[in-house]
Amino acid sequence: MNPDSWMQQHYKHEKPFLGLERLDCFFKKFKTPFKSTKIITVAGTNGKGETCFALESILLKRGYKTALWTSPHISSVAERFRFCGDQVEADELLVLFKELGKKSLSYYEFLFLTFCELCVIKKVDIIIFEVGLGGRLDAVNYFDADLSCITSISRDHQAILGNSYKKILLEKIGITRESKPLVSCFQLKYLSELADQYCQQNKIFHYDLIREGVLSPDTSYPDINRVLALALSHLLENNNLSGIDLNRIDLIPKYFKARREKMTFGSKEIEFVGAHNLDGFRKLIEYLHKNREDDWKKYDTIVLSFSKRPLEDIVASLKCLMKERSLFGSIKLTSFDHPKAMDWKELKELPTFGNIEVFKIPDFRNCFQYPDNPEKILVLGSYYFIGELKRYFSDQTKSN
Repeated sequence: MNPDSWMQQHYKHEKPFLGLERLDCFFKKFKTPFKSTKIITVAGTNGKGETCFALESILLKRGYKTALWTSPHISSVAERFRFCGDQVEADELLVLFKELGKKSLSYYEFLFLTFCELCVIKKVDIIIFEVGLGGRLDAVNYFDADLSCITSISRDHQAILGNSYKKILLEKIGITRESKPLVSCFQLKYLSELADQYCQQNKIFHYDLIREGVLSPDTSYPDINRVLALALSHLLENNNLSGIDLNRIDLIPKYFKARREKMTFGSKEIEFVGAHNLDGFRKLIEYLHKNREDDWKKYDTIVLSFSKRPLEDIVASLKCLMKERSLFGSIKLTSFDHPKAMDWKELKELPTFGNIEVFKIPDFRNCFQYPDNPEKILVLGSYYFIGELKRYFSDQTKSN
């Protein structure tokens, strides 16, 4: 048995329990050992993962022993447990799962409990928490952050977080603590002003990187995430942004798993980008216009699939792509087998979009029937979809 099978057997699917009041009996024991550890918590609609991975890279180069908690995983739950830049070994994780046993926690919370146990065992200097959903009620917010960051605010998970920027911001800014710094880079002045008001009322030091002159409003999306990471690392060591060296951004990796990651499948060249909501699609388009290598200026095909979300969000995301026909040839909208996947019966009823045909393909495997046919493919959508797709490619490669 591997860790993923154990989790499926004991916890089934990832249905979060929102709220911290239930967690005290499980997590209180970590408060004392974590006092000697710096905690950095990162929230946001998009860009959390990239910012966390970039921050981990910076801190490792500076000699810190790091722990990084991320969510969701792509291929295996072991990916959520990173220590000094490496994910934990599956055997070690499975042993700890069995020692802890079944708890009255959600799937996410049990994995987070396991992560905290490993942080104590491995005696790390700095813990980086990527918020799973929202911020205020997420399990990571049980612990007080020495530094916090909000990468972006847009409409996603509206049934839980609310349907306005203000409501969503107030959920995410709940990760902050009195007298501790918050780093942000809100491109909407309205959001920056709301964050300022909250921080002033709650005695939080707010560093908006645009207002501080560290970034310009038109900085590209991947660079924003890397500079956010650079600012967090600088504040950790200097308590202010004076003297921050932006030239160090060139030393930070640009590509991470499922985040502009490239691979081949037969003669097909594939790039994965986890854009899965309207804001993510807009930032993707901006990135494609500004930061593409010449041989990747145009994709032959976009393959995408979504997790469960309102149909109007999917329509808006597709229309965003439709305006950029110079970047791709065709679109294949597909489905995958996962509890979080969008129901195919709903997807197939989506309207056509003017004179642009969106090919609706029920089984994602049929989008890759002819691996020997040369093609540049951009894969978008749910990280769960990207995980299923990567497992499929791996199985096909092994069988051949």
